[in-house]
Amino acid sequence: MNGSDPALIEFRGVDVAFGHHLVLGKLSLEVRRSEIVCVVGPSGCGKTTALRVASGLIRPARGEVIFAGAPIKGPRRDVAVFFQDYSKALLPWRTAAGNVALALEATGTPRAERPDRIASCSRTWALPPSRKSTPRRCRAECSNGCRSPVASLRTRRT
Repeated sequence: MNGSDPALIEFRGVDVAFGHHLVLGKLSLEVRRSEIVCVVGPSGCGKTTALRVASGLIRPARGEVIFAGAPIKGPRRDVAVFFQDYSKALLPWRTAAGNVALALEATGTPRAERPDRIASCSRTWALPPSRKSTPRRCRAECSNGCRSPVASLRTRRT
């Protein structure tokens, strides 16, 4: 690690196993702020597992993950996960705007501020309207082209 450019996130000898199947073995990796990293590998090699460990959703059997100088002990409010199959991650009983609002609810954004923030996102990302008379339910009526930005926006504090 370069002393003048500390790692934003660091995996230190991380092992993760599911049953007797070792998915990650002695993973060591440093990623610095503003660095773009692409992890490539075959299905089942542990790419998603590593992201889940980094977000605190899975605890490693061995090793540790450090984020901004502190060990990750569990899920963090400042780290979001964008699921690979976003259509299953959306809440089908909510509208597109309602799914985006979930991130605002989770971070404690006051209810009065949410409509303006969601409307701004809707204009920027061309989300469908969520009029009370004709709500667009995400899984039932939104196209894949709609679901992707909705899921992406839901991972942010819009």
